[in-house]
Amino acid sequence: MGLDMYALTTSEAVASAVDFEVKEKTTLHYWRKPPNLYGWMEALYYQKGGSSEQFNCVTVVLTTEDLDRLEADVKAGNLPPGRTGPGRRKAGR
Repeated sequence: MGLDMYALTTSEAVASAVDFEVKEKTTLHYWRKPPNLYGWMEALYYQKGGSSEQFNCVTVVLTTEDLDRLEADVKAGNLPPGRTGPGRRKAGR
């Protein structure tokens, strides 16, 4: 399994912070196999109420605050350990 991730933009209003669909979107950035970023985004997804059994092919809104926190975590070396691919959601998340 790959760890492909996309940052997309849309002018559409989204119904929730996670697990939403939009028709019109533009790719802002693409990452191939970013294991530490994957773990960070997975944690954010579940913090925002994500309920998918696997963090794979799901959506999550990234706010300015989220991006500021990501920048701070990168600079501080606080990204979670790398992942090898989508896995089952762990109990207690």
